[in-house]
Amino acid sequence: MDRPVSAVSERLSSPIPGCGTVEAATFEQRGTAVEIKIGVKHLAREVVVDLDQTAEAFKETFEKALSDGSVLSLTDAHGRQVLIPAEAVAYVEIGQPNARPVGFGSL
Repeated sequence: MDRPVSAVSERLSSPIPGCGTVEAATFEQRGTAVEIKIGVKHLAREVVVDLDQTAEAFKETFEKALSDGSVLSLTDAHGRQVLIPAEAVAYVEIGQPNARPVGFGSL
């Protein structure tokens, strides 16, 4: 208990083995999630996907799939993959970048 304050602060500021830039990078990616709502023709419900990419990156992906007439392939923040034929898309709503959610929900 009689340790000098400088020794304690030095110990706290030293890196912990196994923790480092990987965790920081993962946190930054989750902090920039964008919610995308896609309306599909002949479906009553819209498809909602939380992406770990920017809105501009999604727009490029969507425009490429639409111009090629191919399948829009998206991977959400939890690793699930959503495939939608580009010609079946009725509308797309791009939300604002989300901050990290607060609460007891899963990441």
